[in-house]
Amino acid sequence: MNALADIDLRAAVVAAVIDTFRTLLAMDVRPMEEAPPPVGGDGRMVATLPFAGEAAGILNVQFSFDFGRRMASARRGAETEARESKTAVRDLAAEVARSVGGSFASALNGAGYACMLSAPSVACGTDFGVRSPNTERFERCGFQADGHAFIVEVALRGREGSHSSRDLDSPDGADRVP
Repeated sequence: MNALADIDLRAAVVAAVIDTFRTLLAMDVRPMEEAPPPVGGDGRMVATLPFAGEAAGILNVQFSFDFGRRMASARRGAETEARESKTAVRDLAAEVARSVGGSFASALNGAGYACMLSAPSVACGTDFGVRSPNTERFERCGFQADGHAFIVEVALRGREGSHSSRDLDSPDGADRVP
């Protein structure tokens, strides 16, 4: 039996998102009971953060471009402005994914699944999909903030016999991904 089943993914994602939005953007977010369907409309962004190690997978943060502009304005401490550039919104999407992913990875590490984060990527458009093949666990969480809904997804798999206390933050562990 894989002990990954014992990890409460939803609780870890919700805590990471609430903390990130509070500290990075000074925004209050509320988890939704059920996640909304994938964000569509005039444009959406998906920031994807891969992680590897004893637990591996991806974390996606998906939101509309309008909400991305709202977040970018909040980051600057200003009212929402239509002139927030796509580049500024993409950069912020990557930063949000790194922050949420870092908190989530800490939860995995605390549960004994050492993992390291990779660089995030951001996709923008109106007609594309994001899949997470070959995973053991999947969680989609919906959130609301300032009248906008957004989604955070986690797809996770573990290696056989990988549940250990290996510390990838230590100098001896960080140079070798198990």
